[in-house]
Amino acid sequence: MQIFLQTMAGKMISLSIEPSETIKSAKARVQEAEGLIASQQQWVWCGEKLSDRLRFEDYEIQADSTIDLILSKQKIQISIRTFDGNFLRLETESCSSVEDLKAQIEEASPGCFKDVAPEYRAWVFQGKSLEDGRHLSDYGIDSGSTVWLAARKTARGARSEASAEPPD
Repeated sequence: MQIFLQTMAGKMISLSIEPSETIKSAKARVQEAEGLIASQQQWVWCGEKLSDRLRFEDYEIQADSTIDLILSKQKIQISIRTFDGNFLRLETESCSSVEDLKAQIEEASPGCFKDVAPEYRAWVFQGKSLEDGRHLSDYGIDSGSTVWLAARKTARGARSEASAEPPD
């Protein structure tokens, strides 16, 4: 059956596979055909990173499915900003999950964003709130990107959607 791999650059790669084939085997064929080092390929389908040792049928991947192909060794530098002026620059990987980014921010600068409790934090990039279970690459976050922290709290203390627009 045929599947598609979509790179972060938007390139679509067509690949014929057998459902019983391992992810590792398919990555080796992509390396041979496209020159992308197999050990640096991260394949993500429906928000889940695919394990090299499992087979396509283990994930119930169907014909014509599209899998995100991310090169894991691609380091990126991003900025984290709050609307009250706090700033942090981080180096991370483009295939990092939103949860990984949050943990990395806390580790790099414990207490830097303490004015907003974790449950009321909204991390925003280009007008979209970053959701757990997704990857930075899902949002097009790459080197030079700025992620904003906004509070999801109204004057009464109730949760609300964060403003997705940075200040002028």
